[in-house]
Amino acid sequence: MTDEAILEGFRSLHEAIARGFAQVNERLDRLEHRVEALERRMDAMETRQTAFEVRVMQRFDAVDARLDGHDRRLEAIEATLAEHGHRLEAIEATLAEHGHRLEAIEATLAEHGRELAQHGHRLEAIESTLAEHGRELAQHGHRLAAIESTLAGHGRRFDRLDLRIDILAKPGSR
Repeated sequence: MTDEAILEGFRSLHEAIARGFAQVNERLDRLEHRVEALERRMDAMETRQTAFEVRVMQRFDAVDARLDGHDRRLEAIEATLAEHGHRLEAIEATLAEHGHRLEAIEATLAEHGRELAQHGHRLEAIESTLAEHGRELAQHGHRLAAIESTLAGHGRRFDRLDLRIDILAKPGSR
């Protein structure tokens, strides 16, 4: 081997090492960029988490305030209920006085009950008619499905005929 061949080998080795280091440096740079991007994302996540924690605490505070308001309203309602206890007694006395009116209303309701029974019989007749119409509609649906199936078969036949016509219409196909 000559000195020039040895020097050429070292030069090739040097170039290969330089390319290898360049590739490693490029990969390290890309990795560094990815790590920086990850750190930015982590910072953003920490910011979002902090904001979330603040919102949660604000909501807890708002719920606590609403619960306090509900407690005050409940106390006011309880006081109002106590005040209206005597009104209930007056209402009960009025109900006793109107007992005879209730008997008249019950008689009227009995009359309406008989009318309602008549309407019920009419409704049953209507439901029977509707059921019959439903069966007829189902039969028409079956007929329509058969027609659609036949039309689909004709469509396929027309497609085949169109294809044959196209083939025959091409010059030199005869």
